[in-house]
Amino acid sequence: MSLPRELNNELYLVLLAVATLLTAGWIFVANKEFDIMCNFLDPLEYRIPDETFIGMAIAAALTILLFTARNPLWFGVSYSVYMLLSVLGWKRVQDSTKRTAAYRW
Repeated sequence: MSLPRELNNELYLVLLAVATLLTAGWIFVANKEFDIMCNFLDPLEYRIPDETFIGMAIAAALTILLFTARNPLWFGVSYSVYMLLSVLGWKRVQDSTKRTAAYRW
């Protein structure tokens, strides 16, 4: 299946490539930040959590949002699911931070 060569389709592909590069950069920076944070909290005993799966899940969700942007109904459904997962992820980070702080002190 091939799309016709139109500027809109080409820009969509460029946007997909940029989203992929930003996702890879975000995963790299997030892992470095976790290294710094974990070394500060407890350099000897706290294992660094692997957040690569979460980064890939966010990238997948944003890619789905990108491709559903043309249809308001599907974009609304996708965005609602993305926000629900984002809230659940934030709760996970809060719980992990509380456990780490309780473990440290």
